Amino acid sequence: MTDTLIVYKNPHEIGAALAAPQVGEAVAMTVIRKDFSVDLTKMKEPKRNFFTIVNPEIVESSKDKIEDMEGCLSIPGTYGTVKRAKEVTVKGVDLSGRGVTIKAKDFMARVLQHEIDHLHGILFTDRIEEVKKLYRLTKEGQLLPQKQEEESKNQE
Repeated sequence: MTDTLIVYKNPHEIGAALAAPQVGEAVAMTVIRKDFSVDLTKMKEPKRNFFTIVNPEIVESSKDKIEDMEGCLSIPGTYGTVKRAKEVTVKGVDLSGRGVTIKAKDFMARVLQHEIDHLHGILFTDRIEEVKKLYRLTKEGQLLPQKQEEESKNQE
């Protein structure tokens, strides 16, 4: 799973995390990047920039919600604004079988919620409240509303 994230190459996107079902594995596990600012292809040991959670479960989430843009390696080039809890507490186990508790906020909280959704068969597009909040990434790296992208293709 880490290999998939390390070799994923699109100059306009970054692979933040991956859930096992996305690579055909029927296990409740997710791999998440620790540092999103690092170019993994230039690191000597890029796999150290990840942590793994097995059987992750959100045990607490804040009432405060934040709406922000999300994308997914399962639907390349598609983005949408999704409302999620600002903070979450997630419990699970690491690869050694030790219990872990992660308290996350902001972007990391969003990533955890997104990946745990995958484990339940939910894509971020299922959480978009309005179709007008769905966007498509152009080859130039520009986000266009899905409808506008379709109209520009029809004009070509």
